[in-house]
Formats: sequence, structure tokens, C-alpha cells
Amino acid sequence: MLTSIDQITNSEWDRRFGAVPVGEPTLFIVPENSPQAARQALYDTVKRNPVPVRSPVILHLSDLHFGSDYAFPLVSRTVPTQKTPLDEAIVDGLKSAQVDPIGLVLVSGDITTHGDGFNDAQVFLESLLDRLGLSPDQMVMVPGNHDIELDSTKTTRSYAAELPFRNFATVVHGEAGRNRELNHLSWFSVDGAREMLVLGLNSVRPRSSGTMDYGYVGRDLYGPLLEEARELRSAILAEEGTPPLCIGMLHHHVLPTPLVEDPDEKRKVSLTLDAGQLIEDLQRAGFDAILHGHQHIPFIGSTSRSWCDEQTGKWVVPRPIHVIGGGSCGARVDRLWNQMRQNAIGVYSVGDDLLNVRMFQFAPGARFSQFLHVPLAIPSR
Repeated sequence: MLTSIDQITNSEWDRRFGAVPVGEPTLFIVPENSPQAARQALYDTVKRNPVPVRSPVILHLSDLHFGSDYAFPLVSRTVPTQKTPLDEAIVDGLKSAQVDPIGLVLVSGDITTHGDGFNDAQVFLESLLDRLGLSPDQMVMVPGNHDIELDSTKTTRSYAAELPFRNFATVVHGEAGRNRELNHLSWFSVDGAREMLVLGLNSVRPRSSGTMDYGYVGRDLYGPLLEEARELRSAILAEEGTPPLCIGMLHHHVLPTPLVEDPDEKRKVSLTLDAGQLIEDLQRAGFDAILHGHQHIPFIGSTSRSWCDEQTGKWVVPRPIHVIGGGSCGARVDRLWNQMRQNAIGVYSVGDDLLNVRMFQFAPGARFSQFLHVPLAIPSR
């Protein structure tokens, strides 16, 4: 039973718990007024320039699961095989489906299974980008719960579990990714088409064995970036006459993806703990869609949360925000749900007032085919 709270010195804290980690504060919720260096970096004004992309066509990959759960031959394999590697399967499949050239690649986490397949993932992504004719700065990645290891059971904690993913992201993105935090805002421009803003969010903050299936992003970290995205959206709208497509991307889902959640030791019920706040904040900032992965089930939905307008005092229900869940791009069949027993990718084409969503299914030895096509309305002003 708690009987008192005593203040201790910094040296006593360090002796008992170890030094307070520096860097992005994913272990502790940082008060919004804290002068902590990582928080200050989020508030600091960053001069952003758009990364040019050749088309408004997005390739969405999720849950590749390099490591023990990976289903495809490795690009850097040592044994010959007649099976098609994943990068070839994707590019050849897109060509056969007559998909327009891809301009941007988004990867929504679980790139590995146990955080030990980053070398193979790096080779795959480099080969895929090369086949697509894209550069590393035309790709955005966020971590999944399998990319960042669980916290040690020891009292002293550190950010060592994040280091493999951070190193991987730096290597894949090159110099552009050297100072990029796990939460980041990216801006892309397309000649003759809408510009695009992508807010990459780290939902892997709960990291104990009992909470790893739950996501949590935290307004304490995404708030400054979201405010910047709001201002940038307004500036682009004023200059171009059309708002950019605004996408938030995280790993964990914000709406249920299965038709029925079945409590199972192997597949625990899962959700992003601050999904309600995140959805409302993204809607207030004018975002159009949320992308996620996690449960290996392709999913399209929409949602809207009401709020009280501070100026009028009236409650409003804004236009819905679209939610798009990616299936697993690379996991073995025994790691997939009965609702979807093949691997899947998404291709999203941005139009004047529509986001055309196409999803394709395939598997090692199985034909690449489209199984879903849904046009989603997005505002043109």
C-alpha cells in the first residue's frame, strides 16, 4: 500500500534505476511543457521542403515479418530456388495488373518477426525500390511491435530495444534518415496532382509481454507534428487551391478489423489505446486517411468523432476519416487469419476528389490478383 511519496536526488535515481534515457521518450509520457531535449526538438521549427515523386500512386506494404515467419525466398539467398522472391512478385504483379508507376512506398510496421531480420529486410527494400525506380526518400516506414523488442524484466530500463530499428531506418534512408525520429512528418509533391503529407507515428510504446499487442502513440509526441501538418496543409491549400492528401500511418489498428474478435492466447484482442484521441485530433487537422497493419487482415472503413466547437459551443460531427488496414505482405500462411489466407498489398491512387483503393492478393506459388477496389471520397477544397 502506498503511504508516501518522497523526492529523491538525481544521483539517487541513477543509482537505483539507471540514467534517464535520452532520445525520443517512448518509455515515459513526457509532460507537454517539459524542456526535455527530445520534446523541444519536436517543437522546434523545421524548414521542410517537399520530396518530388513522379506519380500520386502509393504502394502500401505491411507486416513483412522477415525472420522465422517470412514466407518468400530471400533476395540474398545462397541456395537456388524456383520460387519467386517477394520484390519480384510485387513488381511483376503490379505490371500484370497494369498499375500506374508507383510514386511513394509506405510501410506500416512489423518489418521483422523478432527484430533479427533487418539485414534481409534492408536488401529487400533496396531491391524493391530499385525495381520500382524510386529513391529511399520516397519511402516512409514506421515500426511494429515485432520490430522493437520487449523491455527487460530488470528494474533498469533503457532504449536499447529501439536501436536495431533506428539503425535499420538510418541505413535504409541514408543521410535523410540520420536524425529522423520514430514520429515524423513527410511532404511529397507531384507535378499536376495533389501534394501529399504523411505523418508517421510510432505506436509501439507499450512494451511488456502483457501489453505488446496494444498500441499507444501519445499526444505528447505527435501533437507538435500534427500542428505543423495542420499549418502546412493550410498553406498548401492557400497556394494551390487544393489541399494535400493527408495520411496518418501507424502499426496498430484504430478500429476492429476482424468481424468478431476471438480471445485467443495466440491472437490476443488488440487496439490502439488512444485511438479515440488520435482519430479526433487527425480529423481536426483535416486528415483524410489512417493507414495501419498489425492483424494481417486487409480492411477498409471510416469513422468520425464529434467534438464541441470552442467558438460556437455547439457539437459538430465532421466528415469521416477513412481507415485502411493492410494485410500481411510477407508472412507464412500459418501466421495469417482464416479471413485472409493469402498475402496482400494495397495500391492507392490520388485523384481530384477520390482516393482509389485497390488491394491485391498473392502467395508463394499463387497468382497475383486484385480482390478489392473501392473509391473513397476526399475533399477537393
